[in-house]
Amino acid sequence: NKNIVIDSGGYDSDVSREIILNSNLIITPITVSQTEIDGLLKFNSENVEVALSNNPNINPYILLNKISHYDLKDAEDLSEFIHQAIPDYKILKTRLGSRKDYKKAFSEGKSVTEYNRSSAAAKEIRSLAEEIREIIRSKIDVEIKFDTPTTLGLHSITRSYKKDVGMSETTFHKGSLRSGQRLEVEGSLVIIGDVNAGAE
Repeated sequence: NKNIVIDSGGYDSDVSREIILNSNLIITPITVSQTEIDGLLKFNSENVEVALSNNPNINPYILLNKISHYDLKDAEDLSEFIHQAIPDYKILKTRLGSRKDYKKAFSEGKSVTEYNRSSAAAKEIRSLAEEIREIIRSKIDVEIKFDTPTTLGLHSITRSYKKDVGMSETTFHKGSLRSGQRLEVEGSLVIIGDVNAGAE
């Protein structure tokens, strides 16, 4: 058994519809922006609502992202709007702030936990990872184990069955895959970075 994490754009296509239809968990990041709210509503009506009518086991969540201290009231208003307009979605408790460390870490090709593990950004990411781990464990019956409490590398993913347990080793690749590059692993693979056209 393989567990797959897909980072895809929120645009409508046959591929994205197929991915959503077969998903257990969807996390859609959104900022306090009318353009993003409009995009979320369109994404929901064209993709998620249709998928949920065929697969009620999908768990859609919203991640409030790039929230500055100026946006706190707007973020509360946005949360309330989401609860009313698209009640199928739950909002993650963790919010990601609008922080310089995200940009600095990205510019150095690092995660924020590698760049500055004691920063507010790193704490947010650890909190988000723990919240997602708990959702996966409780809603999808998959256990994710971390190497250590302070790192985000997943060691293994265990899916529970009626009587037996299947194991899947998960490999994390940090960085982009360029056209012509190929990456093969045993078990599951999570790529933290871009996968360019022509990469395998």
